Amino acid sequence: MIKPLLSFSFVFDNCDPKNPNPWDLFTVNPSKMTLNMNDRPQAVTVSFKSNKEVHIKEQPILKCQVIEPRLGDGGEVIANIPIKVSAEAEFAK
Repeated sequence: MIKPLLSFSFVFDNCDPKNPNPWDLFTVNPSKMTLNMNDRPQAVTVSFKSNKEVHIKEQPILKCQVIEPRLGDGGEVIANIPIKVSAEAEFAK
């Protein structure tokens, strides 16, 4: 049996008190994955949807956690990679 090489998990931080919870605005698919040594690159889709005006400019609210599955119970986070996100929703008045 081949053990996984690395796992990834995407999590959000709420950096801006003026904007709502990022989990209400964004979806990440897949939000978790495990890659083996022979796996091909995998695409990750980040979608944005808001029902009110929102302005986010280059905020590091999304993090990619790199997990070493062979360490500890269920794996250990070995890196947190911040990803800057920009999104804007404007509605006609």
